[in-house]
Amino acid sequence: MGTYDVEIRDLRGHMLFTRRGIQAADEAGARDHVRKIWGPRRREDCVMTTYRQRRARGRVLVGSDYLPGSGDGGGDDGAAGVREPRRPLPGPGHLSAEAPLPEPR
Repeated sequence: MGTYDVEIRDLRGHMLFTRRGIQAADEAGARDHVRKIWGPRRREDCVMTTYRQRRARGRVLVGSDYLPGSGDGGGDDGAAGVREPRRPLPGPGHLSAEAPLPEPR
């Protein structure tokens, strides 16, 4: 059993969420604890870093994870880069190979 700190930052480095003093068996347990809390609120891509608290050396980085965003933040409808399907080209129409007959004189 150890004590862990978990921080979530956006890709620009701004702090979005912090949970300190999590008691867990390992760093994966601490990350899962934070994912349950933070998961529904995540809208943009983030980085989650996990630190173990130690008496002798202080905080030590033990892991880092990339968390992809849900893509529904900022009013985006998620249709970026999606094109309308192309309509098929029209057929050649009605072709006629006959020349009109000359009129009798």
